[in-house]
Amino acid sequence: MLGPARASTIISADTYMVDEDGGYRFSADKLQECHSRCLAHYIELLQRKEHEVIYVDNTNTRLMEVAPYYRIAQALRAEVCVITVLCDPVTAWERSEHVKELALIMDQHNRLMSESTPPFWERQTIVA
Repeated sequence: MLGPARASTIISADTYMVDEDGGYRFSADKLQECHSRCLAHYIELLQRKEHEVIYVDNTNTRLMEVAPYYRIAQALRAEVCVITVLCDPVTAWERSEHVKELALIMDQHNRLMSESTPPFWERQTIVA
């Protein structure tokens, strides 16, 4: 018999870029801190086992950015899958609330397309 249903949650480094008034304020100086806080929150959620699914909504376009999340989930014996959402870069830029320069989106897209995960990682690709 299944236990009580557990909720899903979405976490993001962007959460830590929100100011006291609820506005998003990107700061390159805070980027490392925000990603560290997001990773710490992820670990906490995995350990508490209150959520059936944890979505990490970061701009992880490099293997080295995704790997800590994947390995920590494995170490804590949680199921893990990397979900990549592919979208035309111009469309992604038009939808973006934070990125003002198309060149930044193009850089992220090119990084994403040039790297591949290890073949033994669970992975799903969604075309948006």
